[in-house]
Amino acid sequence: MQLKSYYIMLAACIGFGSCNNKGLFQGKSTPHQQYKEGLIKTGLQQTHMGKQWIAMADKSLLNPVKINLPYKENGYFAPDKPSALGYSFTLRRGDKLIVSFTLNPARGFKLFSDLWLPDKRSSNDDPLAIMDTLSNTLQYIVKKEGEYIVRVQPELLYGIEYTMSITTTASLAFPVQQSGKPRIISLWGVGRDNNSRKHEGIDISAPFRTPALAVANGYITRVDVNNLGGKVVFLHPQGTDYSVYYAHLDEQSVKSGQSVKEGDIVGLVGNTGNAKFTAPHLHFGIYASGGAIDPLAFVDKDRPEPKGVSGSKQYFNTWVQTKGTSTVYLLPLAKSIALTTLKKGDILYVRSAMANWYKINLPDGREGYINYDMLSDGILRKQKLLAATKLLDQPVATAPAITTIAAGDEIEVKGIFNEFIKVKYKDKEGWIK
Repeated sequence: MQLKSYYIMLAACIGFGSCNNKGLFQGKSTPHQQYKEGLIKTGLQQTHMGKQWIAMADKSLLNPVKINLPYKENGYFAPDKPSALGYSFTLRRGDKLIVSFTLNPARGFKLFSDLWLPDKRSSNDDPLAIMDTLSNTLQYIVKKEGEYIVRVQPELLYGIEYTMSITTTASLAFPVQQSGKPRIISLWGVGRDNNSRKHEGIDISAPFRTPALAVANGYITRVDVNNLGGKVVFLHPQGTDYSVYYAHLDEQSVKSGQSVKEGDIVGLVGNTGNAKFTAPHLHFGIYASGGAIDPLAFVDKDRPEPKGVSGSKQYFNTWVQTKGTSTVYLLPLAKSIALTTLKKGDILYVRSAMANWYKINLPDGREGYINYDMLSDGILRKQKLLAATKLLDQPVATAPAITTIAAGDEIEVKGIFNEFIKVKYKDKEGWIK
């Protein structure tokens, strides 16, 4: 049996759990954990590709790329190169994270995606959320502001073209009916009463007696009147550890203990309480055991879309060269740290594209980002060798030889790296000094 056929057979068993009637996996481990366990049980972790797959899974969590949201990336997972993606970003409490994928082919393989906290990303820990493979989407409502990590990894031996989008939206519905064309007019933390206190919520302007709506399914915990908020309503959203607060209502439309569904009217916008000399508006707040929370992320759906991808898919998983002097950055940001500067004709390997950037690998394994319009996939030149020369599989003098190029044979020069050149000889590609 050829090695590739052996890999495919075992990978199919691992991927679909169908080597016997019971399958390989039991218990509550995640699909990614099950797949890794399957590699170990079948002995594939001792093979070169199995070792690489496990190593890339760990590397993507331990050394994720820092990105800003929203984010969009096009790329290709090569079947012969085990790989994984890891990205870190900051989220606010109340954000709803959405990581979605468009895949080609759409089915017939497993793609794993999971969400982690930086201090909970070892093999002994469990992720916060995993991707729903039916919708190719991972969703998570953020309970604590801070850094989060997303890992993406396909199973072995499948070539997969992907578009990944990482965005956020509000985790609650907006609290004022849209017919009133509501708009947020005051944010969290603004000074009140000559800066003697801070604003513990947001103010939403709307015409007098515009309906204020339940932001989620839940129940009413309190309906009251006080000097500060006037006519107020407290709602506890189902499955949460906080309550939402509606103030300055002209009329309360619910009773304490009443169950409500998202979109039900809980009151009408007014200017009661200490807002009696202001224009009608809703004061909306959120309170948990630790006190007030900034509610903006919970209800603000006005968020930017990810930037479109400028780079060409034809470069993915190929060696290309630079058009001229080019900077490679550690992050896809022009203000990030420069990794190195390349000369015209220097060669690099393209992994994926996002906005105006390509993610690339240098021949020595370093990873970085380069502007999309600095690359070319042409041939630098053709030439005949004067003497027989070994074609190496790596740009290292001690690397094994793929073959020997005979004196007088023609090569195509594809790019340069230090004292080596990347060449194509007949149907083979490699390096010569």
